[in-house]
Amino acid sequence: MVNVTLPAAGPQEQELVPTLVDERTGLPPRLALRWVMRSRRNAVSEKTLADGLRAAALLYTFCEDRLNASLDDLFADGHRLTANDLERLIEYLRVGQGDTRGVRALATIGQCVPNIERFLRWLAKPMDRGGKGYVPPSELTLYDEQLRLTFSDLRAFRSRGKRIEPLAAGDDVALWELIGPIRRKDGRYEMPLRFPNHNPWHPKTRLRNWIGVLLARDSGLRRGEVGKLRTDDVRNVDGPCIAVLRRPQDVLDTRTSANRPKVKTVERELPISNVLALAIRQYSHTLLRDGGRRGARTPYLLVTEEGTPISGSSLDAIWKAVNGRTSRRMSWHVLRHTWAEELADDPLEQHLGSPDSSEVVLGMLREMGGGAHIEHALHLH
Repeated sequence: MVNVTLPAAGPQEQELVPTLVDERTGLPPRLALRWVMRSRRNAVSEKTLADGLRAAALLYTFCEDRLNASLDDLFADGHRLTANDLERLIEYLRVGQGDTRGVRALATIGQCVPNIERFLRWLAKPMDRGGKGYVPPSELTLYDEQLRLTFSDLRAFRSRGKRIEPLAAGDDVALWELIGPIRRKDGRYEMPLRFPNHNPWHPKTRLRNWIGVLLARDSGLRRGEVGKLRTDDVRNVDGPCIAVLRRPQDVLDTRTSANRPKVKTVERELPISNVLALAIRQYSHTLLRDGGRRGARTPYLLVTEEGTPISGSSLDAIWKAVNGRTSRRMSWHVLRHTWAEELADDPLEQHLGSPDSSEVVLGMLREMGGGAHIEHALHLH
């Protein structure tokens, strides 16, 4: 696996793409490269790309070791794995051949199976992989079902994270009382926004941190998406909204690679509240020395006191101060899961009793949440 820097797509961007390389020739396998460039790189992060290519590498070695053929040549001619081929592939994965690790644990196989299955589905479609043949949709449907059933048992061994409990009503109230701006007697925020002395953050970071928390709590943004948001991503299209864009390798992002937030999945546009829009406006027009971002020489929205884009570790540190003052442990994940479960409540009630209610809700959540596997958290499946 090597990382290849693509030619700049614009004056401020360049992209780093993981690429599979044949160690014998030094050349990238043709179909794996097409899979990355045509199908995957605009939808997932570099780490996810690399995980997919590691799984694809196992399929390449299987074709050579068990089918005595080059995967590129085999599938370019329209080959699809038979039921017997798939059984041999599973056994190949289990005994660890094509690698040096010996027998693989079922959990390890469960992690790579989804990417192998995804690659096989893509290989079966000539128009996607650049072939000239035609496969009837009915045949592709049957093949997809065959793959699904073949790998279903192994997929069950894939480790899943424990469901993160959303904030209870009391937790939510306690959080906003701790970090929220001062309110008037009628419940509205005092203007300009100010924060009480019991707020656990440094006075110069209170407005910035509160904006970040609102982005996660009200719009479901991940930590990386909060840190990657730029000032030109805050827009007004039929109301205030934000655009969540990937920008894999932005040369204006001066953060180190290890500390650089990332947008992992699909791009999207989300509405934001008038309160959040107002907070961003105040933050943008307040000088750095007074706790705003005016004077910062970076397009990224949330910045340090020096005017540099906020790092991943600083985003994590936001919660260290909060968790020292609350009974419930808070995190970016907790806010995102709370947002997702609240968003799902109304549609689930509307579609209650219909056979596809879960799929309807999950589809909406995937679109608004950036394609995340939110069903694992919601237990809707």
